[in-house]
Amino acid sequence: MSEFREAGWDARAAEIMRSAVDDGPPFNPWAAIFWLETPDGERAPAAERLAIVDRAIDGYPRFASGHDRKAVLLAGLKRYDEALAACKPAALGDPPPGPLRGRAAWIEAERGNRREAIRQMTAVLRDTPDYPWGWKMLAGWHEQAGEGPEFLRAAEQLVRLSPDDPVALLNRGTARRMADQRAGALDDFRRAFDRNPQFEEAGFQLVGAQLDAGDADAATDTLSRLLEHADGPLVRLRAVQVACARRDLTAARRHLRALAELPDAPKAILREAVRAADDMEWSAEATDELDAAATGPNPTPAAAALWAERTDVAPDRIGDIVNPEAAAEAVLARAVAFVSDGQPDRAATVLEQFRDSLRADDATWAKAGAVLTAAGLYPLAVSWMDDWQDRPDLDAWMLLPLADAYRAMGHDAESLAVAQAGAATNDPGDAGTAFRGWLALDAALAGKPDEARKHLAH
Repeated sequence: MSEFREAGWDARAAEIMRSAVDDGPPFNPWAAIFWLETPDGERAPAAERLAIVDRAIDGYPRFASGHDRKAVLLAGLKRYDEALAACKPAALGDPPPGPLRGRAAWIEAERGNRREAIRQMTAVLRDTPDYPWGWKMLAGWHEQAGEGPEFLRAAEQLVRLSPDDPVALLNRGTARRMADQRAGALDDFRRAFDRNPQFEEAGFQLVGAQLDAGDADAATDTLSRLLEHADGPLVRLRAVQVACARRDLTAARRHLRALAELPDAPKAILREAVRAADDMEWSAEATDELDAAATGPNPTPAAAALWAERTDVAPDRIGDIVNPEAAAEAVLARAVAFVSDGQPDRAATVLEQFRDSLRADDATWAKAGAVLTAAGLYPLAVSWMDDWQDRPDLDAWMLLPLADAYRAMGHDAESLAVAQAGAATNDPGDAGTAFRGWLALDAALAGKPDEARKHLAH
């Protein structure tokens, strides 16, 4: 398959593999798996992808990778119970092979049961300690849970299995830093970056560790090597921090401007760079760079938002921002700043001034509603969001401010209707979990325990 790809024959390879599977046994069952990874396979409807895997399983019931891929596909469709069943094929006995038990643990994590996932994967690794993917998943779950000692133990196993793997070294370095083993973390980050100088994350972490150690010269050298291969937001952040460590205002301003002008720079990354300048008492200079980036020919939403946070900017200057998305973020940031300063009426005024542009997009419509709710202006929030039923593509988080405002006003029936809609959205996420909790509580108070249990089961 790799030779076909190198030759540019992806389409022909996909056609051959699909034909082999469609013709029925005998065929190599890996043909079905490889077909799923072709452009045709990736574009195919979910039902067709599942049917292809089922053909491989029907022809070769002991093909463990077929059962594994079926479980992954079903989990991606949030059909978790079916996915777990796919991990226990009768043809492979009881208990199933270690990789399928590991996949079942992963499915538990995907459905939000991280503690159960950790328990199951730990049991798998007791039986199969040389299972790299299992240790990688376990390390990630412990890291997410903030369980430093457990994270470090899992990361140590990854390095044991692959002592020269930069990713394994990066993981252990991260775990060592969490455990306050700074010298060990710095050594792991250095080894990871030396083994792969194009590994941006390793270089990013190494520069940070060198700055933490007070070694600005070493951080400068690493940054120079990193800039040979990468120039994204994280690298520019480190460039600002190194310039600040070297007390080089000119370089700090240059790198801050470059970061502020990157279209994909997250606001959190830009904020961290600005904080480094603030720590050097270069706040005015940092604000000037944000002003220039926000009001220039290619303003970014992150730069506009941070500029508006730091400056009591006049509405007409926001109106001059040429990028509508950036202008909307500036308005919202200014409104949030007014709320934080105890001036809710000014927040409402600036939102109203830009009413049409904010309401033109579902996300900014929802964020503005959230500002009004946070300001305690509940009737205004309800009025702002009263067309929610005319917006068919809302995500659950967009409806939370409206539900909150209705609850605060004592309009429980209206809040319940919003919660039901939020829980039923295509991608409810964390907000959907909150809505399910409300629905369970409402059902319990209404004397409907079975309905409450149904919501809690989610």
